Order: sequence, then structure tokens, then C-alpha cells
Amino acid sequence: MYNNIIYKKLIFSREYYLILAILFFLFLFSLFSYVDYAVFGVVILLFFAILYFAFYPVAGISLMALFLPLTYVVLDFSISRNIPIIDALAMIVFVGFVFRYFILKYLFGLKILNLKYPVWIPFVVFFTIVMFSNLLSGDSFASAWYALRNILFFYIFYLWLPVNIILENKKESSQRLSYSVLFFSLSAIFLSLLSFLNFIYSIKYLEDENYRLRLASESVQAKIMGLVDSVSMGLLSVQPYLTEHVLLVETLLPGVFFLLALKFWFDKNEKINRIINFLILFVFCVLIGTFSRGGWLGVLVGFVIYSFFNKKRIMEYLIMLMLLFSISLPIVFHMYDLQTDYKVGGSSNKNRLMSLDIAFESFQEKPFFGHGSGQYVEIINSNIEYIANFGNAVDALGVVQKIIVENGMLGLISFMFFVLSIFMEMYRETKKSQARIVPILTLSIGAFCILFFEFFNTSYFMGRTWLPIGLALSAVYITKEYEKK
Repeated sequence: MYNNIIYKKLIFSREYYLILAILFFLFLFSLFSYVDYAVFGVVILLFFAILYFAFYPVAGISLMALFLPLTYVVLDFSISRNIPIIDALAMIVFVGFVFRYFILKYLFGLKILNLKYPVWIPFVVFFTIVMFSNLLSGDSFASAWYALRNILFFYIFYLWLPVNIILENKKESSQRLSYSVLFFSLSAIFLSLLSFLNFIYSIKYLEDENYRLRLASESVQAKIMGLVDSVSMGLLSVQPYLTEHVLLVETLLPGVFFLLALKFWFDKNEKINRIINFLILFVFCVLIGTFSRGGWLGVLVGFVIYSFFNKKRIMEYLIMLMLLFSISLPIVFHMYDLQTDYKVGGSSNKNRLMSLDIAFESFQEKPFFGHGSGQYVEIINSNIEYIANFGNAVDALGVVQKIIVENGMLGLISFMFFVLSIFMEMYRETKKSQARIVPILTLSIGAFCILFFEFFNTSYFMGRTWLPIGLALSAVYITKEYEKK
């Protein structure tokens, strides 16, 4: 609707000719200057990308959902500056949406929905405490930049942006959400398929003694020898998706429940529902095949919550879970073997315990406001015993551990207040809403599971964690808007 109005008004407006004049000026500038043509081409592409997402913002959110697992593809600007391509895409979509908002509201004077600011009060409380903590840090500038680049970034680009794009048009909001959920689900299916093919491909080489020796000597590979380890899709010498099984879980875990949510929009199509059921089982099996402890626990918690809200069918779910457990007993025993093997589970547990000890000591030094954002790795790197045992430090293996060291007890309390506010919104709306216009339950469970997983992992401030939560919050606001009618 808004796009048709823009087309009709823009063609006969001064703004249309202003855009053409800018493009013509850029063309002349490129001809009569020493500008780098590659840079000029990138600028032109950016201009048209922003323009495209201004007209079709839902395409931007859908692409963000599809390419969310692009973890290691970064745009390098210098030795010390780079940005993941998914974050760059989010920024372009954001600029396009802001451009669209001002065109609609201030140039054409159209009445559009007021902007939403999801759980903004708890977030402002948390972010204020974080910034105050950074002022007390030994490296205030670096800590402040870390907070802006990671914490404020995820709120604006992965919570605020999807909620406002999806809620921009009331009549199309459910459809817009369905597109985003569909593309996220396609991403999970694609990764599962790559993982399965990787597993099948690797079986060919297991008979090669040299290959087995090399595989066994690599600790990360050794722990997944039974099934899926990683995805590597060589494209022009680039591996755009994942290189470790834990990162695979971050897409597959919410993906199981987002696929379940898709059944809502295809409720009357029995054939498509059967296909979705098969895909849910396929993604679930690959998730189990990662042998990730957090992944197993997360999907179990998710199904328990789902059963709680579907008490009439709880016996059916229990029988299904018992059947799956019985079938997967060999996998469970293999998981036990892996976790009791020192090279795999034992080494990982020792790493966690030692980092917990260092974190506790650091917390005792500055219990209220912590050492400042981004300082956890520096603290670990300064511990000689840790470096001697495990090499270079990784970030905290859990969001609680990280925040309590970097932002202290007050930072942790405010963060938990922020997180609880999000899920209390979802819980209240799921309990009271009788009008099922969007699958709020399954989306909320998917969002909860990925955040639950980050209590044991390191992607707590990344888009992989917060975009699923942003989509689930969009479902909450759609339901609220519907109930106002």
C-alpha cells in the first residue's frame, strides 16, 4: 500500500528529480576525477541497496534471517577494523527503513504506525549501568566502544528494527512475520543439509588410516567423529557458514521451533504440513548429532515448555519423547563416552572450571560495577596458568560469567531484569491471547531456547541470538495490536 503511494507521488515530485541529479553528478564525478572505480561501484551499489530496502523493508529482514549464520564472512577495512557481513546487511536495512520512514511521514505526510521501542526501559537501565561501569574501567574508551558496538547494536538492529518493520503495516504484519520465519527456517534446513552431506562425505575417508590418524589428532574434530562436526562450504576459498558444531546449534536450536511455527500458516495444507514435519525431524536429528550438551539441554527444555502449554496432548508428547529416547540410546551412550574422554569432555570441563575460578577472583576485586565491557578476555590472557594450559583465551563461556566480571553484580541484575521483561511479555501474551493470529508460543520457545543456550556459550551479544528474539517479540506486538480492535 505504502509503496504504491510512494511510486505515484515520487515520480511527480522534486525529490524524484533530486535523486536523478545526484546519480548524474556521481557519474560525472567518476568520469572527471581520480576516484577508485571499485569504491565508486560499491557506493552506487550501497545507494541502490538502501533505496531497495526503503521500498521493500521486509525483504531486508528476510535476508537477515536467511544469512544470519554467516559468522566468519567479514568485510575487512583495515588490520584492526572489520564487520561481519550480516551486521553490514543489518545496517543497510536500517538506513533504508529510516529513509522510508522519513519519506512517508515528512515528505508525503502519511499517517503510519508509531515506532515501537520493545522493553526499552529495562534496556536503558541495563545500558546505563554498563556505561557507568565503563567509566570506571581501566580502559574507558575501549570499554565504551565495545558496549556501543555490541550491546546497543544488537538492540537497535536485531530487536528494534525487525519489530518496527514487521509492525509497520497492521494488515500485512502477520504475513511479514511469516516471511521472516520462513527464511530463518530455510537457513536451518540448509545448514542441516550441509552437515548431513559433510557427514556422508567424511565416511568415505574413514577407511583411510592416514585420514583417521589426522582426524583423531584434532581435538575439535575428534569429539564429533561419530556424527556431525562442522559445515564447510568452499566458495571461492571462502567458508561462509560455520567451523564448529557449537555455532551450528545456534541456528538449528531455534530453527526446530520456527519450523514448528510455520505449520500455523500452512494449517489447512496437509501436504505441506507433512513436509514440515519431516523437516522438523531432520533438523532435530542433525541438532542431536552435534553432540552439544547445551544444544541437547536447550531442545529438551523447549519441548518441556511446549508440552506445558499443550496439556491436553501431554501424554502424546511424553510417549513420543520416550520413543525417541529409546531409539537414540546408542547416541546417548556415545555422548557419555565423549564427555568422559579427557581430550574432549574432560579438557572442556577443566577449561570451564579454571575460567570460572578466574572470573570469581575478578568479581571479588570489583563486585559492583566490574572491570568494564570487553575486558574479560584481557583478564583471562593475563593469567599465565590458563595460557599455559589452553593457549589464547576465548570469551566467557556464558553470559552470566561475562557480565558479572565486566559489569559487576549491578550489571548482571539489570541484564536479568531486561531478559525477564522480554519473556514475561511473551508469557503474558501467550497465556491470555485467545486469538491465534500468529504462532506466538512456538516463536517464544525458539527465542527462549537460544538465549538459554547462550548461558553456556559465547554469542550473547550477536545477531544469531537476538534476531530470533526480535521476531518473537514481533509476534507479541502483533497479538497486542489485534486485541485492541
